Amino acid sequence: MKTSLHTKDNSYKNAFLLNELSQALSKISDEMENSVALFDAIGEKNETFKEFEKSLNNPFDGIVEMTYNTRELVKNYLFNHFYTIFKREKNDINFVHYTIADQKIVFFISTKNQKLKQDLEDFEYDYFISDLSKTYGFEFCFLESDMEKGLKNTEKVIL
Repeated sequence: MKTSLHTKDNSYKNAFLLNELSQALSKISDEMENSVALFDAIGEKNETFKEFEKSLNNPFDGIVEMTYNTRELVKNYLFNHFYTIFKREKNDINFVHYTIADQKIVFFISTKNQKLKQDLEDFEYDYFISDLSKTYGFEFCFLESDMEKGLKNTEKVIL
């Protein structure tokens, strides 16, 4: 089975993240508009309005929260992206486990063929040299098929 994970152009990875970020910001904007309309109409502040006022009083907390939210978007994108690949290639995979630590997802993978392993390693390198890697990291640890029972503190990815 031919797997095409390797690419010289990281733009599609960044485009997906930007789309997710744009949707999140649009949702926040809509909530803010509704909050201001409610305040203008009846003088009542909802939670979004109160949070906005709080961020104006302490802008550094807002920056920290925005950084956290961006990292969460990237983490979710990475996990879902790899889950899709693993599911598509499930016939060539013995098992996949993962853990999340230190702003990084670590996947423990046992593959049935060298080609898939090489493609995943190439993708890992491409990501490592991309700008997204500065926001959230991931790592592949390749294991032999008999090593699954020795894994501790991980969750199995159901394919």
